[in-house]
Amino acid sequence: MFRGDVQDGIRGKTRHGLGRSFVRASRRNQTGDWSTVSSIRQEHVPDSWAVVRDVCDRLVSEFAWARLQGWYQRYRKEGLDNHAEPNCTTFNKWVTLVMQKYQEDSDVEDCHLIPQWCYASKVDKILPLTEHLERDIRQMDPRLKYVDLHHKNQHSHVVKKMNVSCGCLTPANLKAVQSHFLEDFVHLRSILGPSKYEPKALSNASIKESKSDFMVDTSGGQAMQDAASVGKQAMLSVAGFEKSKLVGLCEDARKSEGPEAVCQIANELFPKGFSCAGTDKAIQKLKELADEGGALQAKVLKTSGGFHTSLMAPAKAKLGQAGPVRGRGVSSFRRLLASMEAERDQIRNAWQRLAEERDLTTEQLEKLRQETEEWCYREKLKIDTEWQRLNKLSEEMQKMWPRNCEVLQINCSGELFVIPRETLCGIEGSVLSEMFSPDFMSEIPRDEFGRFFLDFNPQCFSLVVEYLRNRRLNEAAPLPVVPQSQKRNMELLAEAWKLWPFLKPNRLNPLHGTSLHVTVQVESDLKETQIVRATHPGWQVLGAEQPLPVSIVSYFEVQILHNPDTRGGLAIGVCDHLPSGPETHSIHLQSCVLYNSNNGLLGDCIAEHDVKGGLMLAEGERLGISHDVVSQTLQWYHNGQSIGKSTFRERALARKKAGWTRIHMVNFGFGSPELPKNLLKHSVYMNATAEALKPGTDPKVVVDLLKKQLTSPVLWEPSMQKMITSGITDFYECGPNKQIKAMMKRINPKAWGSTTNVEV
Repeated sequence: MFRGDVQDGIRGKTRHGLGRSFVRASRRNQTGDWSTVSSIRQEHVPDSWAVVRDVCDRLVSEFAWARLQGWYQRYRKEGLDNHAEPNCTTFNKWVTLVMQKYQEDSDVEDCHLIPQWCYASKVDKILPLTEHLERDIRQMDPRLKYVDLHHKNQHSHVVKKMNVSCGCLTPANLKAVQSHFLEDFVHLRSILGPSKYEPKALSNASIKESKSDFMVDTSGGQAMQDAASVGKQAMLSVAGFEKSKLVGLCEDARKSEGPEAVCQIANELFPKGFSCAGTDKAIQKLKELADEGGALQAKVLKTSGGFHTSLMAPAKAKLGQAGPVRGRGVSSFRRLLASMEAERDQIRNAWQRLAEERDLTTEQLEKLRQETEEWCYREKLKIDTEWQRLNKLSEEMQKMWPRNCEVLQINCSGELFVIPRETLCGIEGSVLSEMFSPDFMSEIPRDEFGRFFLDFNPQCFSLVVEYLRNRRLNEAAPLPVVPQSQKRNMELLAEAWKLWPFLKPNRLNPLHGTSLHVTVQVESDLKETQIVRATHPGWQVLGAEQPLPVSIVSYFEVQILHNPDTRGGLAIGVCDHLPSGPETHSIHLQSCVLYNSNNGLLGDCIAEHDVKGGLMLAEGERLGISHDVVSQTLQWYHNGQSIGKSTFRERALARKKAGWTRIHMVNFGFGSPELPKNLLKHSVYMNATAEALKPGTDPKVVVDLLKKQLTSPVLWEPSMQKMITSGITDFYECGPNKQIKAMMKRINPKAWGSTTNVEV
């Protein structure tokens, strides 16, 4: 309870508090009669007094007050509620929970268990709580002589019914209470007397603070006050600098004010927290330098003396002469030390709390920012995906129902076709699309009824129209089945009109019935290359899926990766049918032309030729064949250079039906062949060089670079930049903690947004 300098008479009663500024700073409004507030005053309150009482009596009283107010409900989860009996067990449980909450949050119980010394150290006079309290207050403060104070303890009857005291406390709880209220046990002994529950170290002290306790001679404190009154002196609280930097700033401030100036560190309070003292001008200059240097705090203290500096030299001799005297009052020197100590603790605790709150706030803001960015990115992906779906749906709707649908009637060799022009021009880049474009459509001849007339095979044209109609509904629509009798006509029409869906690339037949192993390798330009590998000895024949084109010149080439038998174990050529059955294991084929390694041309269809023989198809060699459908000849190439031409016999041309099929014949008759190496199928970026290994690279290169990386720097950032430059947009991190994703954020924020972490 406190009495300050505010009196506001309302109905003959007086309100009491710690002043207007103090009331405004508190967490609640000032109340009538006796007033308590929870915020601690940071400086001395003039013309004020406080009432204190024994620590244990206060603890038991607060226990009763908490029970009356229903505050046990906040500990319901811990098993304490309003129905608990007010005995020693409940008292111990309440003390344990309150002390735990104070460790987590010092404001949890508001003002009720804050040490009394926190308030009492800021007032002028202290009164013990006794049965004559009202009389003592009137004697202490004449202004309250005729005021009705209404002094009563409204829950005293509850305390009387409780058989609890500090003697009920367990050793652990008693130790916690002694630690929490240590200031009250120490500083209020001279007012309340010693307590049987105070710490033993305090009760066994050699100097007891009682009515006869020894005090330092006030002449020592007076000497320090006299020294502080010589010239203008000041103290500055500084936080946020290392000691070495602050020493330099003090020296700069001292030099700027002349040789008589003093400026130095007086107290090292906590990490990067100091108080400096010296002459007034030097301290003011230090404050300017600290503010300019980015100090967290640079505040001039109200303490006027340059304590702990050379300015206190005049008081040094006098302090040594001070002797003990008996007295009841507290000396000025002890008040000064207590004030400085309390202020230092307050500053240290305040800045420590600010630093913790700043770190926590920074961490929370960073986490919130990161979560917000990730949420925004996920939502953006959802929106983009939905827009893509809507755009695709709109495109599909437009294909099904074009806005400007121009329907054409076409007479193809007597058969009538009705089709939208947009559907007919569906194959971009084809001759058919250009023919019916607005620029050339007027050049197409018409029949007597004004319909467009096309002189082409109507059966093949109907297959094209059927495919275009299906393709309008589905881009991946399959090709219609071409009758065997119309395959050549369809091929001619597709090649003439450049209908690329009908001109599929020719590949080796996967259904070959041999032990040859065929794999596909995709180059960096998305070009496919097929690799044939022999797994057993003996002749084995492998042909293409489709015959060679019958309307244009065609060319195919074979590169030898490995050939253990260059004297005749490999043959490449064409045949007028796809070998099957026993033919797939023999070099003696009917109606074929082959070039055999080391031997030259073989076959029963050769009429004339000037092809160079005796060439060994060894590792790295290339053999190419060009088929001219007009002259019915084969042009042979070795490593890109022509080695001659061959023609077919007349009977072979008369017997040929579906066209020539390219074939490859392999014979490893001299033991088990050495299998080719498993080459890379995709680009691989190595951190040892920050360069990409192209598809087809020997895996040994990867192993060598992994060995090199053991003793070489990891070029992670250059590797990521190379991948981003090459057009890679999506990245996946396999592992915990999102370390790589965090690094990607500093390398490229856009790539960071498309990086996904996969927990493994």
